Amino acid sequence: MDIISNLPDELLLRILSSLPSNDVVATMLLSKRWQFLWTMVPKLDFDDSVHEYFGEHGVDYRVFQEYVDRVLASNKAPVLETLKFKLSCRLSSTDDITTWLRIANARRVRELEIYRSLKGDAYSFKLPQYLYAFQKLVVLKLYKLITLDVPVEVRLSSLKSLYLVSVHYKDEVSHRRLLAGCPVLEELVMDKSENEP
Repeated sequence: MDIISNLPDELLLRILSSLPSNDVVATMLLSKRWQFLWTMVPKLDFDDSVHEYFGEHGVDYRVFQEYVDRVLASNKAPVLETLKFKLSCRLSSTDDITTWLRIANARRVRELEIYRSLKGDAYSFKLPQYLYAFQKLVVLKLYKLITLDVPVEVRLSSLKSLYLVSVHYKDEVSHRRLLAGCPVLEELVMDKSENEP
């Protein structure tokens, strides 16, 4: 007897939210009930280094980009609670991450995490300027090879937790501007050790 399929949708969505997005999407093959249930999951976690889904040597960037585009376009959760990216591939441009973050903002994302797992400053990229005006963002976690070019006006009015680990700043004012635009900040985690020679 299939006990899991008898659980209410709310509980199934909570269970699915604890899985990587690749596993969540794969559940659509289980039955008709599961075919669209995965599109309501409010937490998405994209990792381009997951070998069982993208091949032994990781993933060709275009395959990963198309996958993320499809999943984000298919997701129908009323609010996107969590969106995580672990990017080890070399982005050909920042257009894709810019598009994904626009979707996240439109979906009122609450927690955003971007982790770059490459080595070498040549692969650092700037986050789009509009990120600094995400009104509903509560948690922002940025790790490695991300350059913060913070605009004069920052409006992160709901941000309570900010993690800046081994990120780069375009200039000295960027850091001050960022903190000044977070009026309700409760938790700040900073670590620059990997950036130091």
